[in-house]
Amino acid sequence: MNFLNGAEDVCFRDKYSYDLFSTIPQVRYTTDLVFNLDTTNIHFTNRKRVIFSIIDCNEKMHPKYTKAYEQKIIEMTKLALSKGYEVCYMSFCRIEKDEQAIERIIAQCDKELQKQIQTYYYRGNIQEALQTLADCQIIIGARFHSNILGLLFHKSIIPMIYSDKTKQVLEDLSFQGQMADIATISRVTSRANME
Repeated sequence: MNFLNGAEDVCFRDKYSYDLFSTIPQVRYTTDLVFNLDTTNIHFTNRKRVIFSIIDCNEKMHPKYTKAYEQKIIEMTKLALSKGYEVCYMSFCRIEKDEQAIERIIAQCDKELQKQIQTYYYRGNIQEALQTLADCQIIIGARFHSNILGLLFHKSIIPMIYSDKTKQVLEDLSFQGQMADIATISRVTSRANME
């Protein structure tokens, strides 16, 4: 609290956090900055494709969630492919080991399934990454901004929640879809989410 009192300006992007500190005059609340993104140079498609924004549970949560999360990704991949979707696993952050998680998940798949999984590793080309997200119908997003961009781009999103931040922001936005909590991911029914 003392730290925030000494700041000139504090901006929260979720109402829950704002409410905790709203008595401090320099604290304010606004939606995520990404909602102001200029999308005029992005080509939007309705390509029958699912983008999975992958995280490494070992980095972002706890290793005890890794196996169930990765098995659910594989299960949802098989379902998407069976419905005629292309599938792409997308890494947002190499440093936080998204790419390692993708490689680990793909290694668990049989050879035939491996051939059907595309990958996209973000390496600093924002325009290319945005275009990748714009070129699909569904985003299954573990990364916070994959969900925010999915909403901005008018895609169907299935948020895979690893922190309260994503849940709170989506609730503030009155998101009506189902959210999958990674901590209880084994109980999520993939079929219901993909329909």
